[in-house]
Amino acid sequence: MGVGSLVDVSLAEARQKASEARRQRAEGIDPIEARATQRALRGAAVMTFDQCCDGYVAAHRAGWSTDHERVWKASIRDYVTPVFGKFLARAIDTALVLKVLEPIWTTKHETARRLRARIESVLDWARARGHRDGENPARWKGHLSELLPKSTDVHSVKHHAAMPYGEVPALVAKLRARDDRDARALELLILTVARVGAVVRARAEEFDLASGLWTIPASRMKRRGKRKALPFRVPLTDPALAVVKRVGRPEGLLFPSACDKSLEKAHGREDITTHGFRSTFRDWAAEQTAFPWEVIEVAMAHVVGDETEEAYFRSDLFEKRRKLMEAWAGYCAKPAATGKVVAMRR
Repeated sequence: MGVGSLVDVSLAEARQKASEARRQRAEGIDPIEARATQRALRGAAVMTFDQCCDGYVAAHRAGWSTDHERVWKASIRDYVTPVFGKFLARAIDTALVLKVLEPIWTTKHETARRLRARIESVLDWARARGHRDGENPARWKGHLSELLPKSTDVHSVKHHAAMPYGEVPALVAKLRARDDRDARALELLILTVARVGAVVRARAEEFDLASGLWTIPASRMKRRGKRKALPFRVPLTDPALAVVKRVGRPEGLLFPSACDKSLEKAHGREDITTHGFRSTFRDWAAEQTAFPWEVIEVAMAHVVGDETEEAYFRSDLFEKRRKLMEAWAGYCAKPAATGKVVAMRR
């Protein structure tokens, strides 16, 4: 066992270190292992939870969309950092985790549920990197599951309010009669069944008008569980192409000032949500068409099957989806029902 360089360690210091090592051996302690443990602890001592969080994000951001990373980091910043973000990772215990989660477990349950999983992931990363040891105080099964109410007891899923599909043609007709970009953005959202974030940040460079194709980059696609976000091809029907051409921007954002609130104003309905148009499409496709389930799901950029099925099912069913979207565009363009009663002669 070396005790240091002759340049850095004096004879007296070397004798003292050797004496300490012999004492440890006499007590049944391996002095080399003890020194390695002390070095590891010194390394861990400089890593706070927030620093470990930065390390975890850096290790995983390659598979994340821009939105997912923003939301992920914001939840830690808003709820965890004020409580124990500056604490050493090895000092985080169950009491501290509960201090973050308990105030919002029932009032903001979905946020709290996701936050718990994120804290657990960061602490797992810290342990793997040698910055802490012991059990993870944020784990759910057999630990926090005994200390916090179950999700089913405190949270009920609220679906996005959606417009009945029978009312869509009348809305689309009104949008086409307008000459503002919010109306164009909402029409494109309805015709492509894309998510709000994909539409309001759509760029002219993503559209291939000659091929009738819109490629949404992975950075704006929703992350699918533990699977990374991927670019998504959207088939553009003639009405959807007409929307893009009508906007007439050769580059940059198609709808520079568009946002969720501006699209809400465009449809002018307080009883529905903009995201709900995806549900509207899903109801129409299921009730009014015979398109296969997987074609409808892929059209909405949903995951089809589990990871094993996805590994073998690699087609994005692009041409079949084009036919589905053409049927949807045709439905959206149909004359709105007037409700007029016509007398039938015998």
